[in-house]
Amino acid sequence: VRLLCRHIEAGGVGRRRFQAFMQQYFAVVKGIAITDAFDISVAKTIRKAELEEVIELLEGPQTDTKSSIVRIRGKSLADGKEGWISLKGNQGTPFLQEVEKPFYWIQEDMPLEQNFKSEGSAGLVRSLKADEVLELVEGPRKETYEP
Repeated sequence: VRLLCRHIEAGGVGRRRFQAFMQQYFAVVKGIAITDAFDISVAKTIRKAELEEVIELLEGPQTDTKSSIVRIRGKSLADGKEGWISLKGNQGTPFLQEVEKPFYWIQEDMPLEQNFKSEGSAGLVRSLKADEVLELVEGPRKETYEP
């Protein structure tokens, strides 16, 4: 991918734009269930997707011919759970909206640690510098402390 992107950049398409063609992401705009099967009539709920949660597209979209509901198979960036999610209802009600791949911009120098401090030794990976950009591949998760 890196070699291909160097070649494409000279013609006007950068690496991030190229990767956007290869990966699609959606944000939940209306609460909807993540299920274990495409067919809603036999599917079991894995969990409910939260408002503004980001979902990575793994497969689809596909339309269920029986119910006219458009569904995708996706993976939640919040917890890594995979399942089928309705993109649109049978009346066209949107549940998911396409968004750009999530990135974080570092505003001030900070440590990048392997684990949460509450999970034991954090293990410094390296120091992040202001203005670095990080690709979100999982999370974010909240660190919790037990009293």
